[in-house]
Amino acid sequence: MLSKKTIGNISNNLISIDEKIQIILDLAEERNPEIYPIILELIDNPLYKNKIGSLIYALRNYPPNPLFQKAVDWIITGNFEVAHEAFEIVNSIDQINGEDVLLSYLKIQKAIIHNKDDWRADILNELMEMFE
Repeated sequence: MLSKKTIGNISNNLISIDEKIQIILDLAEERNPEIYPIILELIDNPLYKNKIGSLIYALRNYPPNPLFQKAVDWIITGNFEVAHEAFEIVNSIDQINGEDVLLSYLKIQKAIIHNKDDWRADILNELMEMFE
């Protein structure tokens, strides 16, 4: 169970975002289940937009299957670091629901067509190969 002090440190505005990220990474490395929803919440917090890659890296310590759809979206929309961290999540999944596969396949096809980045084309093509 997370202590009130630890939760307070994560929400304390006097502690730098870098210090908060380190606390989160340490707790994620321990696979603390209470930090998991906090990580997901912070990914959507604009204050952490430059730390999303680190937060997704922290999520790699947890079961990847529930993150499949989010990880595909992060690959499609994220910066280089975010996309590669999300790819590692997808790459570690062993089984995916058929409906999720179809939805993701269609998203990835569309992303390939509209992509303008060479590095993203590479990762999207690798992702498509997983569906074959």
